[in-house]
Amino acid sequence: MPEVTFELSSRWFFWASVLALVVGVLILIRPALLSYLVAIYLIIAGALGLAPFVQRALNV
Repeated sequence: MPEVTFELSSRWFFWASVLALVVGVLILIRPALLSYLVAIYLIIAGALGLAPFVQRALNV
């Protein structure tokens, strides 16, 4: 079975930086958004972290 790898491009880093900047400004404007934004980040990070394992399990 081939190894699953993800290649990061400079475009991904650009959009991650833009997103971080926008989220930072939103948190400064509305601190109550912090818990929602952190929850969304954790869900996305967890899903992306599990993606290779789920893909590997589905290909078996």
